[in-house]
Amino acid sequence: GEGQAAEMVLRDMASTRDEWPNQEERLESVISAYMESGSYGDGHRLLMEAQRTFQVKLDEEAHMNLINMCMEDTSHMHEGQSSSQIMALLETRVRMCLGAIDELRYTHASTHDKSMVTKLAISVAARGGDWQRSYDELMVLREIDDDDEEEDSDWRRAMAMQTVYIQVMGVLNVNREFRKLVEVFRMMEADGLDPNGTSYGLAISAACRSYSKNYDKVKEAEGILLEAHELRDELYPPLDSRAYQALIGAYDKLDDFEAVQRIIYLAKDAGVLDDRCLETGVLLCARMKRLHDATKLLKLTTEIGLTPSITSYNAVIGCAEKQGKMRSVVPLIEEMETLGINTNAVTYNIAMRSCARQDDWEKAWELLDEMLDEGLTPTVHSFTTMISACGATNNAEQALVFLDEMDRLSIAPDIVAYNAVLKVCLEDHPREVLEVLRRMRRAGLEADKTTTWAMYKVKENHEEALSGAELEEIEKFISATKRPSFNKKSFGSRQSYDRKGGDRDRN
Repeated sequence: GEGQAAEMVLRDMASTRDEWPNQEERLESVISAYMESGSYGDGHRLLMEAQRTFQVKLDEEAHMNLINMCMEDTSHMHEGQSSSQIMALLETRVRMCLGAIDELRYTHASTHDKSMVTKLAISVAARGGDWQRSYDELMVLREIDDDDEEEDSDWRRAMAMQTVYIQVMGVLNVNREFRKLVEVFRMMEADGLDPNGTSYGLAISAACRSYSKNYDKVKEAEGILLEAHELRDELYPPLDSRAYQALIGAYDKLDDFEAVQRIIYLAKDAGVLDDRCLETGVLLCARMKRLHDATKLLKLTTEIGLTPSITSYNAVIGCAEKQGKMRSVVPLIEEMETLGINTNAVTYNIAMRSCARQDDWEKAWELLDEMLDEGLTPTVHSFTTMISACGATNNAEQALVFLDEMDRLSIAPDIVAYNAVLKVCLEDHPREVLEVLRRMRRAGLEADKTTTWAMYKVKENHEEALSGAELEEIEKFISATKRPSFNKKSFGSRQSYDRKGGDRDRN
């Protein structure tokens, strides 16, 4: 294993005899010593020097041994090194191997096994992440005539070619060359090779990712999936859930719920349906306001022995709240508790806002107490959502109570929370608007466009109800701020705000 010492002896013999005695045999021994000790660079250097300078020709087997040894897994030799160092070593070794392959083709141009060497080049390039070299070598391999091989080895050749195609598809996938990957998959089929679960999965995923907004191409990817789905019992390795996930994700981007639902049930039929597929479907249903379908998918999740994520439940609860279906919200929270899913502040925010929209303040307070009992800390947004919902019922008194409760819990209202209270009080409670403004200024918050707009509206609509001192206070506030430009898009009418049921600044 002392490659350096062996090389010194070999060079000493060469210098005294003016030649390299027993050149090939002893050169191979020295190179092997370097390889065994992990000195791949020295082994490659010696090979290049011997072949180019001394016209020594290693036989094909020695070349192949050098290449294979260089690419053996030597991760145990790099303990303590960073991933970047290991990648740099791998890149160096790949470059050496590809150089050795080119040298083999040069020195044994007429005799080397073209098919075997090309397959090796593909394997080495793919391992090193060189997709272009892998792809180019595949094109070379497809042109090589292997008709001289024995007929009983046809199945072996097919298996080897299938492996080669998967290697090329894998490196294309890593380098995000998705369209090339689909092209290689089609070549594989054109060459009469039967794809397996891995190649089907790579092709489906690549087709979805490269044409994610092209409905026809995504439909083509579904065609590949259906073909693989029909052959699922014959595929080895089998098609896994990632292919179904990729297609579900592509249809999700196209907002095609029917297609998402179709693929979900295909995955269920194949026995690979997982929580990620279902979560994507639930979120799409919620986004498209399909509460019934979202609830069905939640139920399907539990039926197949999986537990829905809190993200899924929050999306469905939010969907129910936006549609004003309060009766669906509380049972969903209770279902979460039954399944042992820990609710979070987002869950309660949605539920409390739903109660506020329904003017069910008793339930809203009950949920707030429950939230505190579970050790969850209400956020500014928790209260802002309920304050904003007070506008739907014109309940200024309740909005002010929520503002006081924030003080009691040492939760500092932000400008959005104060503006939400101002909007609720604006129509019938001008003096409360002024009091909220004072509290906001004492908190050191700077007024924004919405605050200034509220002051203008108070002066415009309630001038007779306010005292001279109060009007003067408003005038001072207005003069201290730049007059905003109002438009329907920025503020809208009160009716528009109530219909939205939320705070525009936050939205």
